Amino acid sequence: MPKGLKMDTAFDPAAGRNRAASELTQNLDGLLCSGCRVPVSWVRSHVINGEDEFLRRDVPAFYRLKADGLHAADCPHVPKGQIVQLVGTSRAVEDTPDPFEDRGSDQFVFRINIPRNEISAQKVPGEGKLDGAAFKERAERVWSGTRLTPFCRSAVGLARLWALMDGSHADIQNVVTIQDRGQDISWQDFFFPPIRYASLAHRVEDNKLEHAAAALLVVRGFGQKPWGPFVEGQGMPGRTKEKSIIAPRVFVPERFMSEFEVGGRYIVFGTWKADQNAWTSKDGKSSILFRNLNMTVYQKAQFCRIDLPVEGEDEEV
Repeated sequence: MPKGLKMDTAFDPAAGRNRAASELTQNLDGLLCSGCRVPVSWVRSHVINGEDEFLRRDVPAFYRLKADGLHAADCPHVPKGQIVQLVGTSRAVEDTPDPFEDRGSDQFVFRINIPRNEISAQKVPGEGKLDGAAFKERAERVWSGTRLTPFCRSAVGLARLWALMDGSHADIQNVVTIQDRGQDISWQDFFFPPIRYASLAHRVEDNKLEHAAAALLVVRGFGQKPWGPFVEGQGMPGRTKEKSIIAPRVFVPERFMSEFEVGGRYIVFGTWKADQNAWTSKDGKSSILFRNLNMTVYQKAQFCRIDLPVEGEDEEV
């Protein structure tokens, strides 16, 4: 079973330089990890659901370790070193809540409840329960603030590492535990690749996802609502009797819209809500129920581009 992170570049000794996976049209002999020079192999790009405009997803090429290979301990494609770096970066920002708790021996707890704590900390003595609009305004103020930037950047970084893991995720699970108010949270409830959109939809629709979570967004297009622009993601078929499609829809401030492009792949992190709308063909012979997973980006630390396959995409289907 491969171990380590999927890679978008590899060293080609014959050319004396690194080669992007997207450059190749076939595997080459002698390719090496760009970080520690162990043998790697190339995996070609492919298309999932190519005949369906709502579900089509282009999956990029990548490199992986050859069978029984191991990266050097200090290789940048080993997750533990990147996790330690994430922790250090988050702690370098003064006057912000530390998202990580030390457990010793380079093991950490990631505290997913920090946004809730920050919202609670703004409560005024003697203040009663806020109505929906007032609570929403307070939550937006917290999510937009710089105090949450290290937390968001760390969450996106952890989700990216989880997404890029090739094979077993034990090397991440053994280093970082995710907790919400002292209770362990499964990594499966923290990052949702497309093959788990249905799980995310059920959790959100049933109000059982109380913490922020990350998901992969593959951009299908862009839209506009009265309250602002949004990025529309490619979907996955829902597990319902009628034809349904589950897709993320991310509302983004105008100043960040240029960061997203059609076909681009992004990890997005935040709180999720669900709604539905139905589409019927002009002749009335076909219909689709769209189950939308809505999230709002308030700051740039809530997303990053990821040009590599995630769980469920790294084999041709």
